[in-house]
Amino acid sequence: MRNIEYKKIEQDTTSFQLVRTNPKLTTNVKMTVNEAGNMWLDSMEVSSELADDKYKKVPVNTSISHANNIYNFYDKGRTPNEVAFSLTENVSTTSTSKDYKDQYDFSEYFSGARYFPSKQYDEKLSYFAPIFLKKELPDYFVILKIKDPLNYKIDQSELNYPFNTEQYLIDMFKKSTIIKTFDLTETSKLGKYLRDYLSDPNFPISGLTVDYEKDSFTKFNGILIDSGAFGSRSELLSDFYSDSSPLKRFEKFMTAGYERNGVIFPNIINMEFIFDDETSEEYD
Repeated sequence: MRNIEYKKIEQDTTSFQLVRTNPKLTTNVKMTVNEAGNMWLDSMEVSSELADDKYKKVPVNTSISHANNIYNFYDKGRTPNEVAFSLTENVSTTSTSKDYKDQYDFSEYFSGARYFPSKQYDEKLSYFAPIFLKKELPDYFVILKIKDPLNYKIDQSELNYPFNTEQYLIDMFKKSTIIKTFDLTETSKLGKYLRDYLSDPNFPISGLTVDYEKDSFTKFNGILIDSGAFGSRSELLSDFYSDSSPLKRFEKFMTAGYERNGVIFPNIINMEFIFDDETSEEYD
Protein backbone atom coordinates (compact mmCIF):
# COMPACT_ATOMS: atom_id res chain seq x y z
CA MET A 1 0.00 0.00 0.00
CA ARG A 2 1.26 3.45 -0.88
CA ASN A 3 2.02 5.68 2.09
CA ILE A 4 0.71 9.21 1.58
CA GLU A 5 2.03 11.97 3.79
CA TYR A 6 -0.18 14.96 4.47
CA LYS A 7 1.05 18.31 5.67
CA LYS A 8 -1.42 20.41 7.61
CA ILE A 9 -1.13 24.00 6.41
CA GLU A 10 -3.95 25.62 8.36
CA GLN A 11 -5.35 25.43 11.87
CA ASP A 12 -8.87 24.22 12.63
CA THR A 13 -9.85 27.78 13.53
CA THR A 14 -8.94 29.19 10.08
CA SER A 15 -11.63 30.41 7.69
CA PHE A 16 -11.46 29.10 4.13
CA GLN A 17 -13.03 29.57 0.71
CA LEU A 18 -15.44 26.98 -0.65
CA VAL A 19 -15.37 25.71 -4.22
CA ARG A 20 -19.16 25.77 -4.34
CA THR A 21 -21.87 27.20 -2.15
CA ASN A 22 -25.13 25.49 -1.30
CA PRO A 23 -28.25 27.71 -1.42
CA LYS A 24 -30.09 25.09 0.62
CA LEU A 25 -27.87 26.25 3.49
CA THR A 26 -27.12 29.89 2.67
CA THR A 27 -30.16 30.92 0.60
CA ASN A 28 -29.59 32.80 -2.66
CA VAL A 29 -28.05 35.92 -1.14
CA LYS A 30 -24.51 37.18 -1.66
CA MET A 31 -22.57 40.11 -0.23
CA THR A 32 -21.16 42.27 -3.01
CA VAL A 33 -18.06 44.34 -2.23
CA ASN A 34 -16.33 46.87 -4.48
CA GLU A 35 -12.79 48.24 -4.41
CA ALA A 36 -13.80 51.14 -2.17
CA GLY A 37 -15.06 48.70 0.45
CA ASN A 38 -18.73 49.49 -0.07
CA MET A 39 -21.05 46.56 0.57
CA TRP A 40 -24.45 45.50 -0.71
CA LEU A 41 -26.64 42.42 -0.57
CA ASP A 42 -27.71 40.93 -3.90
CA SER A 43 -29.72 37.93 -4.99
CA MET A 44 -28.49 35.18 -7.25
CA GLU A 45 -30.75 35.31 -10.28
CA VAL A 46 -31.90 31.72 -10.22
CA SER A 47 -35.61 32.49 -10.48
CA SER A 48 -37.90 35.23 -11.76
CA GLU A 49 -38.76 36.20 -8.18
CA LEU A 50 -35.11 36.68 -7.19
CA ALA A 51 -34.41 38.68 -10.36
CA ASP A 52 -36.69 41.42 -9.05
CA ASP A 53 -35.00 44.79 -8.50
CA LYS A 54 -35.98 44.78 -4.83
CA TYR A 55 -33.33 42.09 -4.29
CA LYS A 56 -30.62 44.08 -6.09
CA LYS A 57 -27.94 46.36 -4.65
CA VAL A 58 -29.47 46.53 -1.19
CA PRO A 59 -27.01 48.58 0.94
CA VAL A 60 -25.51 46.82 3.96
CA ASN A 61 -26.20 48.82 7.11
CA THR A 62 -23.09 48.37 9.26
CA SER A 63 -24.85 49.83 12.31
CA ILE A 64 -27.08 46.75 12.62
CA SER A 65 -26.28 43.05 12.71
CA HIS A 66 -25.77 40.89 9.64
CA ALA A 67 -28.79 38.83 10.69
CA ASN A 68 -30.91 41.99 10.68
CA ASN A 69 -29.55 43.00 7.26
CA ILE A 70 -30.60 39.59 5.93
CA TYR A 71 -34.05 40.07 7.46
CA ASN A 72 -34.43 43.43 5.73
CA PHE A 73 -33.12 42.01 2.45
CA TYR A 74 -35.76 39.28 2.44
CA ASP A 75 -38.60 41.81 2.62
CA LYS A 76 -38.52 41.86 6.42
CA GLY A 77 -38.85 38.09 6.55
CA ARG A 78 -41.81 37.90 4.16
CA THR A 79 -39.98 36.21 1.27
CA PRO A 80 -41.18 32.58 1.11
CA ASN A 81 -38.61 29.95 2.12
CA GLU A 82 -39.06 28.12 -1.18
CA VAL A 83 -37.94 31.28 -3.01
CA ALA A 84 -35.03 32.16 -0.71
CA PHE A 85 -33.70 28.58 -0.67
CA SER A 86 -34.53 27.70 -4.29
CA LEU A 87 -31.97 25.67 -6.21
CA THR A 88 -31.27 25.63 -9.93
CA GLU A 89 -28.99 23.13 -11.66
CA ASN A 90 -27.88 23.34 -15.27
CA VAL A 91 -26.80 19.74 -15.75
CA SER A 92 -28.54 16.41 -15.43
CA THR A 93 -27.73 14.45 -12.29
CA THR A 94 -29.11 11.20 -13.71
CA SER A 95 -27.46 10.93 -17.16
CA THR A 96 -23.93 10.97 -18.58
CA SER A 97 -22.51 13.05 -21.43
CA LYS A 98 -19.29 13.31 -23.45
CA ASP A 99 -19.71 17.09 -23.68
CA TYR A 100 -17.79 18.95 -20.96
CA LYS A 101 -20.49 21.61 -20.58
CA ASP A 102 -22.90 18.83 -19.57
CA GLN A 103 -20.47 17.45 -16.99
CA TYR A 104 -19.71 20.63 -15.08
CA ASP A 105 -22.40 22.89 -13.68
CA PHE A 106 -21.39 26.41 -14.66
CA SER A 107 -23.98 27.83 -12.32
CA GLU A 108 -24.21 30.80 -9.99
CA TYR A 109 -22.99 28.66 -7.13
CA PHE A 110 -19.40 27.90 -8.16
CA SER A 111 -16.56 30.12 -7.02
CA GLY A 112 -14.32 31.94 -9.47
CA ALA A 113 -13.96 34.96 -11.72
CA ARG A 114 -16.51 35.84 -14.36
CA TYR A 115 -17.86 38.71 -16.41
CA PHE A 116 -20.28 40.85 -14.45
CA PRO A 117 -23.00 42.29 -16.68
CA SER A 118 -25.12 44.40 -14.36
CA LYS A 119 -27.29 47.47 -14.73
CA GLN A 120 -26.78 48.28 -11.04
CA TYR A 121 -22.96 48.32 -11.00
CA ASP A 122 -20.27 49.86 -13.19
CA GLU A 123 -17.65 47.14 -12.62
CA LYS A 124 -17.22 44.60 -15.41
CA LEU A 125 -15.76 41.63 -13.50
CA SER A 126 -16.56 39.73 -10.34
CA TYR A 127 -15.02 36.98 -8.24
CA PHE A 128 -17.53 34.82 -6.38
CA ALA A 129 -15.95 33.46 -3.21
CA PRO A 130 -18.19 31.73 -0.67
CA ILE A 131 -16.28 31.71 2.60
CA PHE A 132 -16.66 29.29 5.51
CA LEU A 133 -16.16 31.48 8.55
CA LYS A 134 -14.23 30.38 11.60
CA LYS A 135 -12.43 32.26 14.36
CA GLU A 136 -9.45 33.34 12.23
CA LEU A 137 -10.26 35.53 9.22
CA PRO A 138 -7.95 36.37 6.31
CA ASP A 139 -6.54 39.90 6.16
CA TYR A 140 -6.79 40.25 2.40
CA PHE A 141 -8.53 38.75 -0.60
CA VAL A 142 -6.15 38.84 -3.55
CA ILE A 143 -7.16 38.30 -7.18
CA LEU A 144 -4.38 37.09 -9.47
CA LYS A 145 -4.14 36.72 -13.23
CA ILE A 146 -1.93 34.01 -14.71
CA LYS A 147 -0.53 34.67 -18.16
CA ASP A 148 -0.98 31.19 -19.63
CA PRO A 149 -3.43 28.38 -18.87
CA LEU A 150 -0.52 26.10 -17.90
CA ASN A 151 2.96 27.01 -16.76
CA TYR A 152 4.65 24.09 -18.59
CA LYS A 153 4.42 23.08 -22.22
CA ILE A 154 3.51 19.47 -22.81
CA ASP A 155 7.03 18.28 -23.64
CA GLN A 156 8.39 19.96 -20.51
CA SER A 157 5.54 18.55 -18.45
CA GLU A 158 6.52 15.03 -19.50
CA LEU A 159 10.14 15.67 -18.52
CA ASN A 160 9.14 17.06 -15.12
CA TYR A 161 6.68 14.29 -14.27
CA PRO A 162 5.97 13.54 -11.46
CA PHE A 163 5.61 17.18 -10.43
CA ASN A 164 7.09 18.74 -7.36
CA THR A 165 3.97 20.46 -6.06
CA GLU A 166 5.76 23.27 -4.28
CA GLN A 167 7.90 24.08 -7.32
CA TYR A 168 4.86 23.90 -9.58
CA LEU A 169 3.08 26.52 -7.48
CA ILE A 170 6.18 28.73 -7.31
CA ASP A 171 6.53 28.64 -11.10
CA MET A 172 2.85 29.39 -11.52
CA PHE A 173 2.97 32.42 -9.23
CA LYS A 174 6.05 33.71 -11.01
CA LYS A 175 3.86 34.15 -14.08
CA SER A 176 0.97 35.75 -12.21
CA THR A 177 0.01 39.38 -11.78
CA ILE A 178 -1.96 40.84 -8.89
CA ILE A 179 -5.10 42.45 -10.30
CA LYS A 180 -6.90 43.56 -7.14
CA THR A 181 -6.47 43.34 -3.39
CA PHE A 182 -9.43 43.69 -1.05
CA ASP A 183 -8.82 44.66 2.57
CA LEU A 184 -10.34 42.35 5.19
CA THR A 185 -8.28 43.53 8.16
CA GLU A 186 -10.10 44.50 11.33
CA THR A 187 -9.72 48.20 10.54
CA SER A 188 -11.49 47.90 7.17
CA LYS A 189 -15.24 48.26 6.78
CA LEU A 190 -15.68 44.68 5.54
CA GLY A 191 -13.23 43.18 8.04
CA LYS A 192 -14.92 44.85 11.00
CA TYR A 193 -18.36 43.81 9.78
CA LEU A 194 -17.33 40.14 9.48
CA ARG A 195 -15.58 40.16 12.87
CA ASP A 196 -18.58 41.77 14.53
CA TYR A 197 -20.74 39.03 13.01
CA LEU A 198 -18.51 36.27 14.35
CA SER A 199 -18.14 37.85 17.79
CA ASP A 200 -21.89 38.18 18.33
CA PRO A 201 -22.55 36.48 21.71
CA ASN A 202 -25.50 34.65 20.14
CA PHE A 203 -23.47 33.21 17.25
CA PRO A 204 -24.16 29.43 17.31
CA ILE A 205 -21.43 27.06 18.43
CA SER A 206 -22.61 24.72 15.69
CA GLY A 207 -25.01 24.97 12.78
CA LEU A 208 -26.66 21.69 13.74
CA THR A 209 -27.33 20.04 17.10
CA VAL A 210 -28.31 16.38 16.98
CA ASP A 211 -29.56 14.16 19.78
CA TYR A 212 -30.14 10.53 18.78
CA GLU A 213 -32.10 9.61 21.91
CA LYS A 214 -35.75 8.64 21.52
CA ASP A 215 -38.10 11.66 21.40
CA SER A 216 -35.18 14.10 21.41
CA PHE A 217 -35.04 17.11 19.14
CA THR A 218 -32.62 18.04 16.37
CA LYS A 219 -31.90 21.76 16.25
CA PHE A 220 -31.13 23.77 13.12
CA ASN A 221 -29.12 26.76 14.34
CA GLY A 222 -28.40 30.01 12.50
CA ILE A 223 -30.08 33.16 11.24
CA LEU A 224 -33.87 33.09 11.49
CA ILE A 225 -35.10 34.74 8.30
CA ASP A 226 -38.43 35.80 9.76
CA SER A 227 -36.96 37.52 12.82
CA GLY A 228 -33.50 38.80 11.84
CA ALA A 229 -31.72 37.21 14.78
CA PHE A 230 -29.73 34.12 15.69
CA GLY A 231 -31.80 31.25 16.96
CA SER A 232 -32.80 27.61 16.61
CA ARG A 233 -35.72 25.68 15.18
CA SER A 234 -36.28 22.09 16.27
CA GLU A 235 -37.64 18.93 14.70
CA LEU A 236 -38.37 15.55 16.22
CA LEU A 237 -36.33 13.24 13.98
CA SER A 238 -35.66 10.17 16.15
CA ASP A 239 -37.93 8.00 13.96
CA PHE A 240 -36.13 9.24 10.84
CA TYR A 241 -32.75 8.33 12.36
CA SER A 242 -33.95 4.85 13.29
CA ASP A 243 -35.06 4.09 9.72
CA SER A 244 -32.63 2.79 7.12
CA SER A 245 -32.29 5.12 4.15
CA PRO A 246 -29.74 5.72 1.36
CA LEU A 247 -27.02 8.23 2.21
CA LYS A 248 -28.10 10.66 -0.52
CA ARG A 249 -31.68 10.72 0.76
CA PHE A 250 -30.47 11.20 4.33
CA GLU A 251 -28.21 14.12 3.40
CA LYS A 252 -30.88 15.76 1.24
CA PHE A 253 -33.47 15.54 4.00
CA MET A 254 -31.12 16.93 6.66
CA THR A 255 -29.93 19.79 4.44
CA ALA A 256 -33.53 20.67 3.60
CA GLY A 257 -34.16 21.14 7.31
CA TYR A 258 -32.80 24.68 7.04
CA GLU A 259 -35.36 25.51 4.36
CA ARG A 260 -38.20 23.82 6.23
CA ASN A 261 -37.46 25.94 9.28
CA GLY A 262 -36.36 29.19 7.64
CA VAL A 263 -32.87 29.05 9.14
CA ILE A 264 -29.69 30.16 7.35
CA PHE A 265 -26.55 28.18 8.14
CA PRO A 266 -24.41 30.67 10.11
CA ASN A 267 -20.84 29.89 9.01
CA ILE A 268 -21.08 30.50 5.26
CA ILE A 269 -21.30 33.93 3.64
CA ASN A 270 -21.41 34.16 -0.15
CA MET A 271 -18.88 36.89 -0.91
CA GLU A 272 -18.68 38.56 -4.30
CA PHE A 273 -15.81 40.93 -5.08
CA ILE A 274 -16.43 43.22 -8.05
CA PHE A 275 -13.66 45.01 -9.92
CA ASP A 276 -12.19 46.17 -13.22
CA ASP A 277 -8.96 44.87 -14.76
CA GLU A 278 -6.95 47.86 -15.95
CA THR A 279 -3.95 45.65 -16.75
CA SER A 280 -5.59 43.96 -19.75
CA GLU A 281 -6.38 45.22 -23.18
CA GLU A 282 -9.94 44.89 -24.42
CA TYR A 283 -10.75 41.36 -25.66
CA ASP A 284 -7.66 39.86 -23.97
